[in-house]
Amino acid sequence: MGLSKKLPLLVASIFLVLSLSCTGNNPPLVPSNPQPSDGATGQPGSLTLRWSGGDPDPELPYYDVYLGTTDPPPIREANLLERYCEIADLDSNTTHYWMIVAQDEHGDTAAGPVWSFSTTIGDSYEPNNWFDEAFGPLDFDVPYQSFISDRHDVDFFYFTPAVNGTATIELTNLPADYDLYLCDESENLLRFSENGKLEDERIIHYVTAWDKYYVIIKPCESCDSNDPYTLQINFDPSPTDTYEPNNWFNTAYGPLDFAETYESYIWNWDDEYDFYYFIPDTSGMVNIHLYSLPGDYDLALFDQNQEELASSWNSGTSDEVIRYYLNGAELYYAVIIPDDDPDSTDSYLLMVDYDTAQAQDSYEPNDSFDEAYGPLDFEMTYESWISTWDDVDFYYFVPASDGWIGIYLYSIPPYTDYDLYVYDSWYDLIDISDNEGNYDEWIEFYASVSETYYVVVEPFEGYDAVDSYYLELYYSGAAQSWRPTQKGKGKLKID
Repeated sequence: MGLSKKLPLLVASIFLVLSLSCTGNNPPLVPSNPQPSDGATGQPGSLTLRWSGGDPDPELPYYDVYLGTTDPPPIREANLLERYCEIADLDSNTTHYWMIVAQDEHGDTAAGPVWSFSTTIGDSYEPNNWFDEAFGPLDFDVPYQSFISDRHDVDFFYFTPAVNGTATIELTNLPADYDLYLCDESENLLRFSENGKLEDERIIHYVTAWDKYYVIIKPCESCDSNDPYTLQINFDPSPTDTYEPNNWFNTAYGPLDFAETYESYIWNWDDEYDFYYFIPDTSGMVNIHLYSLPGDYDLALFDQNQEELASSWNSGTSDEVIRYYLNGAELYYAVIIPDDDPDSTDSYLLMVDYDTAQAQDSYEPNDSFDEAYGPLDFEMTYESWISTWDDVDFYYFVPASDGWIGIYLYSIPPYTDYDLYVYDSWYDLIDISDNEGNYDEWIEFYASVSETYYVVVEPFEGYDAVDSYYLELYYSGAAQSWRPTQKGKGKLKID
């Protein structure tokens, strides 16, 4: 390049230098736009300070960061080229002051104002990320605030009750979707609450004295390291159950007095059953009443050989009732079985009543063809009972001549469904009547003289050992539409 071509560039460079020397140096821009903002609260213990700045001249300024708990604060970092500074291990629940001073290559400075922010209550329970690090023992009825700092942070706590009782564990004020778990001292899961979103979590569980229990808080998907959750365990000591231990046949409480009311509790799922026993003096009808239920509890009756005789499985908190005819003075067990979460604070009531005057089913045993009661007389009323769910009553008759026979089953107890069958001497089914519910049943068929026929009453649904049914047998010389004129009178009306 010739001199003539280089001359304009040289002149321009000289002009720029002269211009700068004439105008002088400009100081850096005053730092502004703090993040976190001035006066911000609820800040975490680790954060990044950011600000705006720069220099009007074509040069990069340096930044000194002042940070502390006094005003003015001491220097924390020096000669930063970036307009941010990462800070860790700040004291919790504290007001922190900070300021930024910018300095250019010529030593000119620009100081920003003193800003402040406050940190949140610190997570003083860390490290508590596994069973062996669990924080505790927690005090009852005291709120604890803590944080889930990241998606992998799981908080473990523990408590140890001094007496038996019900622990209500509540996780509230959730900043994100956290779940709640309860484990025993062997680290086995006992209960959990996973409601989703920001809904409070709650666990209610019966706990026993001096056992160690772990409470675990786990983030579901997200977390919030800036906002704490609140954990609180409320405790209700249990009333004394004077009948314990009575969790099996060999520890059954008794003998129960008849017509006495017994109040007791189902502690928890470990207290799975409550067993009682009673011994009647003679044969009669037992009435076992389980009522005032705090949950869905069921009732069963067993004999001395531990064979189930009867049961009541109503849903919800409906009363459970067993009525059963007992033969002789033997030992019997009444068993309460929880089908719902136990309630150690709310009791149930149990009463066993016994009626020796209750009429006995004089046709028993008649539970098979070989044991069938008979021969039945025509135009006579037979009263009997279905006393258990597997009780089937068999009868037989022998007609004196050929003709049409009518068999009538009526006055079937409410809330039961009994069906009627007739068989020939070879045990082959002749006919069946299976109306729904406790509607009357009837069968009409042509019978042969001197042939043996069997009548069978079988429960399709339910039974009633107290309320009886009635059975009648009619004979006529031709097929007819028939019915008794009045129940229990044993008369046949021909339409």
